[in-house]
Amino acid sequence: MEINTYVYYYQLIQNENKIKESRTLLEENGRKMNKKNALLETKIFEHKNVIMGPIGLLSEYWQQFHEYKIVKEAKFKGEQAIILEAAPKYGFKLNQLSGKIWVKKSDFTILKTEWNQQSIENYDKIGELAKELGAKPLITLVSEYAFEKKGIRFPSKYSIKEVYILRRGNRFLRSRKTVIYKDYQFFTVETDIKY
Repeated sequence: MEINTYVYYYQLIQNENKIKESRTLLEENGRKMNKKNALLETKIFEHKNVIMGPIGLLSEYWQQFHEYKIVKEAKFKGEQAIILEAAPKYGFKLNQLSGKIWVKKSDFTILKTEWNQQSIENYDKIGELAKELGAKPLITLVSEYAFEKKGIRFPSKYSIKEVYILRRGNRFLRSRKTVIYKDYQFFTVETDIKY
C-alpha cells in the first residue's frame, strides 16, 4: 500500500451566511511546499465541510427527513455518551448523509459521527469497484470532535477505511485516510464602512 503524508493550513471562513474552505499545502511527504488553494489529495473520497457534519444530521431543517432512535449508551474516550441513529424516513431517498452520532450525556455536544457508507456522495463509484472485484464494500467513515471552544465542538480527526470483502470472506484493504485537525486559531475580522 502506498503511504503519503500531507500537511495543510486549513481555513474555514464565514462571511455572513456563506462558508468557504481554503487549504494551503505546506508539506508533501516531508518536502516543504507553499501551494495555495490546494485540493485535499484523495482518490475516491470527497472531504469537505467536516465541521458541518452534525448539522446535516441534527439541524431543524434535516430533522424532517430523518428518523432518530437511541441505539445504546456507551463510553467514548472516557465520556458517557448516548448513541443516536439518524436514518432517512421511510419513502425518502436522501442525497444526504446518515449514520450514528455519539452525543455527550452531560452537555449534549457531539463527540463522534460514524457515517452510513451508502449515504456518502460517490457511493456509486465504490459499488462499481466492488463489482469489478467481485466483493462487497465495507467503508468506515468516522468524524471525531474533541476540540471544544465556548460549548461548540470542532473536528479533531476524520478517518476513512476502504475495505472490500471478497467472495471467500477475505478482506482487501484498498485505502485508509486519516485527517488530523490541530492548532486551531480563531479570529474575527470586522469592517466599518464610512462614507
